[in-house]
Amino acid sequence: MQNGTEETRAIMVGHLYPVMEHNPRILERLQKKISNLNPHYIFILGDSKLFDPIVIKNWRKKFGDKVFFAPGNNEVIKGNLDIFFNSVGYTETFVDTNNVRYLISNSNDKGENLINFIKNSSQDLGDKKLILLTHHRIWDDTLTSAKPYEHDKSYYLKDIFPTLEK
Repeated sequence: MQNGTEETRAIMVGHLYPVMEHNPRILERLQKKISNLNPHYIFILGDSKLFDPIVIKNWRKKFGDKVFFAPGNNEVIKGNLDIFFNSVGYTETFVDTNNVRYLISNSNDKGENLINFIKNSSQDLGDKKLILLTHHRIWDDTLTSAKPYEHDKSYYLKDIFPTLEK
């Protein structure tokens, strides 16, 4: 994103667990490409073995405080949200730049909690752009779960859209 002469470069990836389990060399190549792009921020959006503290440590060792994590359904379905939290330090957070505020959300949670997170994190935004980062495709209502913390999100876009629209 550009605002005047300032530029913020960010990379968002997710669903890395098949690569990590079956071909770690591909992950190494991905990380090398990420390094070559020299982004300001890297967002790992779940289903990337983020319930494993060693995985978190490796990403942080490679990229330092540029890397942020959002839990996916694989991180929470196995009951590993506490491990994720203890390794990462949050389940939701936001990152401010001069021109962008990235909201890193836990889309596994209840819709009302996502709405509250968006509202609370959108205060004092000024003229910054707001980018919501989630594991689930919140605009896609074809796959939903009956309850939070199952495979899919448990709310519909129409439930959170009024908050997003603001």
